[in-house]
Amino acid sequence: MFKKFYTIIIVPHATAKFRQIKIPHHRLVLISVICFFVIISIGFFAYNYVHLRARVGELDSLLLENARLKNENAEYKVSTDILSQKIAEFEDYRKKLNIIAGIQPPPEGGEYGGVGNLNDVQQSTTSRALKQNLPSMQQKVKELDKNFQLLMDHYENLSLLLASTPSIWPVRGYLSGYFRYRKDPFTGRNAFHQGIDISTPLGKPVIAPADGIVISASRNKGYGNIIVIKHRFGYTTRYGHLSKFAVRRGLGVKRGDVIGYIGHTGKATGPHLHYEVRINNKPVNPLNFILEE
Repeated sequence: MFKKFYTIIIVPHATAKFRQIKIPHHRLVLISVICFFVIISIGFFAYNYVHLRARVGELDSLLLENARLKNENAEYKVSTDILSQKIAEFEDYRKKLNIIAGIQPPPEGGEYGGVGNLNDVQQSTTSRALKQNLPSMQQKVKELDKNFQLLMDHYENLSLLLASTPSIWPVRGYLSGYFRYRKDPFTGRNAFHQGIDISTPLGKPVIAPADGIVISASRNKGYGNIIVIKHRFGYTTRYGHLSKFAVRRGLGVKRGDVIGYIGHTGKATGPHLHYEVRINNKPVNPLNFILEE
């Protein structure tokens, strides 16, 4: 049998000679198969190389993300530890203030629902768990803030009430007239004395027993030189028989400010201060409000 050959003719341009290469059919098939597998192998290794590089890039990204999450987790842990400590302090302080103020504390969980145990938060170590607990702690802070606002409003009103209550002596001296019926020294008839009389030397300073605004500083036939101060919560105070004024109408005064001086103007038998306290214009006993000895 004749062997089947393939002839390759190589003709160079520089010379007229040419070369012939005879390749048996079976060898050409073998070379083709080898080339095919070489190309497939190169493609396979190239694909794996590119894929491996991509996976290495993903791994680098995952390592960076892991490092970032660790840092974030540490930051959340520190934040929640600090917040837990602050909430515990606020809770203790809130309970004490509620007891002092006589305010009924809100029910556990408040209107926002339960907030969980702080120990659960402290035991959380993953970033996801910490993130899930932060809203719960923020709800707790909202409830505390609401309660503190209630306390602040209560104490603000209490502070205003205390500042507006005539709780100190307007002047020191001898108590010569009481809040009761007595015989009028000028008419001889029984009449209700709507304040107290404090006898003391002429010219002695008279002070405001509470914060307020001067609504009158004028001359009156019976009370002589009289000052009327309006305070909050319906309180007004009156100071009669003064020798002179130290304030004028419309002036704001603080507890302890000098407003006038002892005299015996108007219907007075001697130097003294006629002092009245009224609530919604109704006379009340001034001694019921004085806290000093």
